[in-house]
Amino acid sequence: MSLDSHYDNRAAVPTFADFLSRWIAASQAARVQASTGKGYFSQHAYLTEDHFDPSELCGGVRSGPPWGSTRCQVDFFSAAGEGPHPLLVFLHGGYWRSLGPEVFHCIAPAWTSRGAHVAFVGYDLCPSVEIDQIAAQCRAAMRWLFAHGDLLGVDLTRVVVSGHSAGGHLAAMLASAPMPEVSSRAETASRGFSIAGCISLSGVFDLAPLAQTGMNADLRLREVVIAGASPIYRMPDPALLTDERLALFVGADELQGFHDQHAALMRAWGLNGKAIAESLPGLHHFSIVDTFTDPGSRVFQVAERMLGVIEWP
Repeated sequence: MSLDSHYDNRAAVPTFADFLSRWIAASQAARVQASTGKGYFSQHAYLTEDHFDPSELCGGVRSGPPWGSTRCQVDFFSAAGEGPHPLLVFLHGGYWRSLGPEVFHCIAPAWTSRGAHVAFVGYDLCPSVEIDQIAAQCRAAMRWLFAHGDLLGVDLTRVVVSGHSAGGHLAAMLASAPMPEVSSRAETASRGFSIAGCISLSGVFDLAPLAQTGMNADLRLREVVIAGASPIYRMPDPALLTDERLALFVGADELQGFHDQHAALMRAWGLNGKAIAESLPGLHHFSIVDTFTDPGSRVFQVAERMLGVIEWP
């Protein structure tokens, strides 16, 4: 049975193109307003899953595996004033097969004006890579950020990972570790970073249902990828299960598939009473992104508290 009707967000929200156009225009303005050479840079990375050396990421584009491309980048927007400052990392959506970090740069000004740096992580897209490789790229990007934290003026005790849709999946991957039976994999040798919080908007945490959709022509989901890159088969970072440092949000008006995904991670990680988990009224899969720039929204206020730009009550 096809599950396209549970996951086809563009069909469910006919005005989706209006959201994308607005974000792109606002992102262009954000780049213009950023401090050239100080507030924004793009770092291209050569990445492999089984080896990481921060020095390799300082020399620009290098030849290598097909997924070590120029899309592997970190776009960094700096907060004003002397640091160190907290860092909000944002992972973009697009079902791992479209869009890029540049679409979402519009998020940065709301946070840099509050004293937080913002980093947008780019990655290769399906079908040229598989989702487990994308997750490996995001881990390497985080290690790069931590390796260069002092240079960037980052307070490494206040790094919050966030993401929307496919980015929500990738954020959950960064907030988790493999089950003990696969702990010998290279991924677990040294994570190289420790996050202070994780916010997932409309995330996908079980990849299996997507294998029953038309998009699987691009995703090419195999059983080994589903098992290795589905957060429901991993263990949450225990440090995030205290003090409301893990937050899962889904729009109340989203498709059923995303409500099912939300519930699946709640069960798999035993999150009742240990995390913020909310369905936000009046929001669908695209409008929920705007909560990251709305100081009056629940999402924005949770992010402020995780970053430490306002005090916890």
